Amino acid sequence: MDAPPGKEVIAPYLKVSTLLEQAGAQTSVAGSGEEALPFLDDVDLVLVDNGLPRMSGIELMDHIA
Repeated sequence: MDAPPGKEVIAPYLKVSTLLEQAGAQTSVAGSGEEALPFLDDVDLVLVDNGLPRMSGIELMDHIA
């Protein structure tokens, strides 16, 4: 089992999230594909890293309705 990502891994995504929030968007950041699954029900945009732990970005995309 992969270790949860550390702050150094999530930091770039938090920067993007902050920029989007400053522009008026609501954002959510997940540390893995599995962690992102609950956020997929009501989204307009998904930014995905293909190297996510435990579930690749491609696998995560298969769950988007």
